[in-house]
Amino acid sequence: MTTKSSKKLKQKTIDSHLSSQQPEHSGDQDGVGPHGSPTHEAEGEDSQSYHSSEASIPTTNASVSTMLDKLKSALFSDLQRIAADIRADIQVIGDRTAHLEENTEGILTAHNELADAHTALENKVKYLEGKIADNEDRDRRNNIRIRGIPENVSPQDLTHYVQKLFKSLIPSMTDADLRLDRTHRLPKPRHLPATIPRDVITRLHYFTVKDQIMQTSRLNPSLPEEYTDIKLFIDLSAATMTKRRSFTSITTALRNANILYKWGFPTKLLVKRNGADRTILTPEDGIQILEDWNIPIPASQSGKQKSDTPPPRKMARD
Repeated sequence: MTTKSSKKLKQKTIDSHLSSQQPEHSGDQDGVGPHGSPTHEAEGEDSQSYHSSEASIPTTNASVSTMLDKLKSALFSDLQRIAADIRADIQVIGDRTAHLEENTEGILTAHNELADAHTALENKVKYLEGKIADNEDRDRRNNIRIRGIPENVSPQDLTHYVQKLFKSLIPSMTDADLRLDRTHRLPKPRHLPATIPRDVITRLHYFTVKDQIMQTSRLNPSLPEEYTDIKLFIDLSAATMTKRRSFTSITTALRNANILYKWGFPTKLLVKRNGADRTILTPEDGIQILEDWNIPIPASQSGKQKSDTPPPRKMARD
């Protein structure tokens, strides 16, 4: 009995000692609160353990390859979509370019045809202008323009005054030879001063008489004293005078070189040099001939005559 009682006493002593060593709330050791709820420390430990376990997942070649395949697939889809848009834009631009090229070809053809028609029409107009001027000059071929007759000579006395002038040039002329169809003064140009008398136009009935008078005035320009201020000219149309002025550089060079020339109809120069006759139809032809003859052209008048309206330039096809 004594032995059993001592054993029980020892067991109680050990149990009481062990219970005194444990904490008051044994639930705290397991992460449970006094009322059975988990504590904050337990939650932090669980979260930390989750993240550490997630970060510790190993990255394998297979997973990297899978991610790259997904990225390639996404990029390829985007590139296909962009390429399709670009192809559509290129197709639209190509269609518009083809349409523009077709229209440009038509415009180019029409422009060149218009340029050719313009040149042909310009040549025809020049030809017709030359014909009209030639007809007008032929109508004036019996006329003589007289410059310097004083204004105090009345219109009634003009015919008698002109006949006396012509007789002083060719005394052998009779009154019948010096038959004048009409004689009158011309309007004065605005740029001439008032002291200069107006020109007089007279028409002789016979062309041969008119031609003889003009030749005599060229060979013997000196007139009697009462007619010293008078000059005789052939009567030409304004178009012919303008065209003759375009030959000024040519005629000046010919006179400086002592080369004989005369005017022809329609307007042209008939030149005689070293026994050979040359015909100059345009100023450009004259400049070329003078260059071939090594005859200097006045510097201020050298070069081609400029056209009022340059011809249209034809467009070339690429």
